[in-house]
Amino acid sequence: MNIKSGLLIIFILLLTCRLIGQEDTTRGKFFFAVDLGYEVPNNTYASFLNGNHVFGADRIMSIPQNRQQIEQTLGYPILGWEYSQNLTYQPTVFTGVNLGYRINEEYSVIMKFDIAILRFATPFIIELNNPRNFTGEFEQATISAREQRFWYSLGLEKKFDTEIPQLKPYISGGASFNFIQLEQHELIIRNFRYNIMRVNTNQGLILQQVQGFGYGVFAEAGAAYKLNDKFTMALGGNFNLQSNKDYVDQLIFNTNYNTALIEKANKFLPSFNAYFRLMWN
Repeated sequence: MNIKSGLLIIFILLLTCRLIGQEDTTRGKFFFAVDLGYEVPNNTYASFLNGNHVFGADRIMSIPQNRQQIEQTLGYPILGWEYSQNLTYQPTVFTGVNLGYRINEEYSVIMKFDIAILRFATPFIIELNNPRNFTGEFEQATISAREQRFWYSLGLEKKFDTEIPQLKPYISGGASFNFIQLEQHELIIRNFRYNIMRVNTNQGLILQQVQGFGYGVFAEAGAAYKLNDKFTMALGGNFNLQSNKDYVDQLIFNTNYNTALIEKANKFLPSFNAYFRLMWN
């Protein structure tokens, strides 16, 4: 699965829901919305993206041709290297669709499809042998990664009346499922980019597609304001509690990462986002 496939699925779902909604305008039961939001991801999985795995940065730095190329570029022999402990994702924008069926004026069944691309970058320090610099010579390289994440959520939403007829606060919650795919993992040294994706040794050193399905729960709260008979806008926030053991198992396979960190990564992890929603009534 890739980003184009995900967008195509979302487009088909949007079109289908729109057609259903047009057929049922007399009852106004069906609705759909598009979301644009700001995702603050949990950083636990980022701990396994610093390049410190069997086929990661150590392998790149140990290949004679690579080492010679790097030393010629940096101008000095390599003495060693050090991995960063600053392991965080960058907050990112996500997009999604919200499909719903109104049971009555207060309650609706909702389905949500969200997609985001998470980026990760952390320093990788290379120690060089410069005889003229007694305090040490260092080059800062970068370990970078990019993930695709998909969420599918199914739940129940409740609206509340206020003194302003157009304004309706709401809460929702339910079950959710996720899919994570590591699309890119690189060691970047000046103008050189080296692929450090995991390798599947069972298939003869073929680059492995690191991905996995997971599940969890979500809770959401916000306020919707009806602009007119066709459109409603909303601002809200979403709390997710998610697990993805499949993805973690592939990230830690044949590595020596801390056991306590692995146990933590296999648990349900919280994350948050805030969004703006435009709904077709």
